Formats: sequence, C-alpha cells, structure tokens
Amino acid sequence: MPRAAQRLFVAFCLALLAWLPARAARADDPGDGLPIVASGREAEIQALVAPLAMGKEIGPGWSLSDITIGATAIRFVARGPGGATATLRLENPERAPSPERTGSFSLHRETSAGSAGGLPPQSVLDPLAAAVRTNDTGHFWPAPRPIAPGPHNVAPRSSRQAETPPARWEPTLRRKLLLAGLGAALLYLVIDRLRARRPAA
Repeated sequence: MPRAAQRLFVAFCLALLAWLPARAARADDPGDGLPIVASGREAEIQALVAPLAMGKEIGPGWSLSDITIGATAIRFVARGPGGATATLRLENPERAPSPERTGSFSLHRETSAGSAGGLPPQSVLDPLAAAVRTNDTGHFWPAPRPIAPGPHNVAPRSSRQAETPPARWEPTLRRKLLLAGLGAALLYLVIDRLRARRPAA
C-alpha cells in the first residue's frame, strides 16, 4: 500500500475517533430539553465563587472543600467544625426553582451535621452565595435544546408540518457524512490495492 494512501486512511480514522466522544451525550443528561453543564467549563465554574477558592476559608471555621459538577447541578461544598458540611447547589431555575436565585441559577442550600451534632446554620453559605451573585453574568446556560417527541408530547399534525427539523438531526447528518467518508476512503484503498497487484503489461 502506498504511503500516501496509508497516511490518508490513518488521518481519517483519527479524526473519526476524535469526533465520536465529543458527540456522545452525557449519561446524566435528563433529556428534558433544558441546557446542561457542558464539560470543559471547570475554570469558569470555579470563577463563580472568586475570590474564594478551594481549601481556603470562607468564614470562621469553614473552608471550601469540594466542587462537584454534574450535568444539571453544580455543588460548592464547605466543611466546618466536627466534619459538618454545608452545600450550595446551583441549578437551572427552570429545572429546579428556588426563591433564592441569581441571573443564571437557582440557589439551594443543604447542610449536614458533623460529629459535634446539630445542623450548622445555612448562613455559613452566605459568602459563597454572595460571590456567585457578584460573578454570575446571567448568561451561563446555552439556549434550550429541542425535546425528542414522545407519546405524550407529540404536536398535532398541522403544527408539526410547520415546524423546522429539530436540532437533533444535525449530529445524525454528521454521522452519515462521516460514514460516507469512511466508506469512500476504504473504497479508495481497495482500488489502490488492486492496482498494485495488477501485473505490468
């Protein structure tokens, strides 16, 4: 096989492998059409509580001990005396409403008692909540995604005819194009191989 054909085949396969994980849906995506927390935004999420930082004190006896990021929620966990914890959970207001909110998030406060007994006051989370209010620009979430039609949310035929194709069609089209390109590359390699085997006249 000529080196040019080998390089073409390897390059196409590497591009295909790099593309597939990026298009895979997150396992914890609820599929409700609302935007989720995309991967790769860790630095942006940490900046939501600046100037507070991991391992640093947020109040007397309390420090920020953990930041967990899920598809639908961001949790800033503070640890205090006796192993008590207090968590500030940030979610999309349309998915999990709360009276306390910022431009982008609904804020939910959760506390857990440590060995000293008794729940810590939710006010220990005030510094984190204040930081989020200061740093949140109100544009954290991308635009909502269309929900795939199901047995309980299928629109009437007249309205379905006027709808544009859902955005979920785009990845399917890209997959088809990739498969077509892969098939073309394989066909090219087969033809090239047959030509190499053809005896000289």
